[in-house]
Amino acid sequence: DIKGGSLTITGFTVSPNTTGQSTFEIYHRPGTHVGFENSAAGWTLLQTFNVNVTQTGPFTKLTFTNPITLSQGTHAFYVTRVGASVNYTNGTAVGNILASHPRIDVKEGIGKSHPFGSTFSPRNFNGYIHFGTEACSDLRTPVTISIIDTPTVSFTYTISNYTVSFTSQSTHADSLYWNFGGAGNSSDANPTFTFPQNGVYPVCVTAFNSCGSATYCDTLKFAIGIAENRLANLLKVFPNPSSGVFSLTFTDELAALPIEVTDLTGKLILRREWTSSSGHFDLTLDLSHLPSGSYLLRVHSTAGIINRKLTIAK
Repeated sequence: DIKGGSLTITGFTVSPNTTGQSTFEIYHRPGTHVGFENSAAGWTLLQTFNVNVTQTGPFTKLTFTNPITLSQGTHAFYVTRVGASVNYTNGTAVGNILASHPRIDVKEGIGKSHPFGSTFSPRNFNGYIHFGTEACSDLRTPVTISIIDTPTVSFTYTISNYTVSFTSQSTHADSLYWNFGGAGNSSDANPTFTFPQNGVYPVCVTAFNSCGSATYCDTLKFAIGIAENRLANLLKVFPNPSSGVFSLTFTDELAALPIEVTDLTGKLILRREWTSSSGHFDLTLDLSHLPSGSYLLRVHSTAGIINRKLTIAK
């Protein structure tokens, strides 16, 4: 019996007692089944279902392609399996309420052999009636979600004559592409490249992943035999290793000497500019507050950039 206005039936879950390929039929008629037990007359075949039953019991769901909307009142359904049977429970009396819901009462009925054959009474339907809005499935599938960030990239380097060893400071990168100012390229993570001659080379590295790319560039200047050798000879760092205090001597035409200290990942730790009216720099670099380890000193001069590895051992 439908209560509280019209109600949409979306399907039934039946309880086959054998497995295998099966055909089910669902019939409907407004009003009671009484007097219409032995003939298809007065019934409407709503849908035929061809399904593979994989387990016995109330687990085979038959969902209408076109759900049926019923008016308030009594309605009868005949759910039958062709050539096989389904599970049932013996009832107490036809018309007794088997299950109740604010919108629907399900009553005890009869069993029939297919189609509209022998009658077995009273019988209770073993299964479920699906109506109204379909509830969420109680099946849960674990899903692993990976969040991929856009790559970031930078690099540090050390120079020995024309040979430069590059160290990538990239994150979230699947691959890297280096361009050495038109002198060559590489896809290595940390390449070493020998530049052909003196000159200015804009070196760029691009990091890629499925979310996009990022590019970082720096300019290398080579004047070996002129200013680069003078730069290498004039920069002195001592003692190295030390407990954290380093002495630096340097001579340059600059009135101000920019320096930077980074860790080996390229993270900037210190940036400072020392001034001198004579071009001779005699400096003390106090890094004693840093933990033991290796760091990079970068000096910007008129002849280019030079890097020195600093080691703190406490």
